[in-house]
Amino acid sequence: MTLTLTWTPDPILLTNLVKIADQKGQTLESTLSEAVQLYLENQPTATVNTQSDPLIGLFKGSSNLATESEEILEKEMGIL
Repeated sequence: MTLTLTWTPDPILLTNLVKIADQKGQTLESTLSEAVQLYLENQPTATVNTQSDPLIGLFKGSSNLATESEEILEKEMGIL
């Protein structure tokens, strides 16, 4: 996939990227791709995969269980 990006980087950042690319013998694009890849690899995962967790959805309960537990127990089981 090819992406054309309009970007106005900080001049110091761009100068440093160009220096690194030259030192590594890489293009600016490949150096920038490498930097983005490293950045993404070091980010914490923000999403939870609920598809692979067999316990999610296994037990169904009232949506107000936490706030009305005593009333539910008394109504359903005659407890309390």
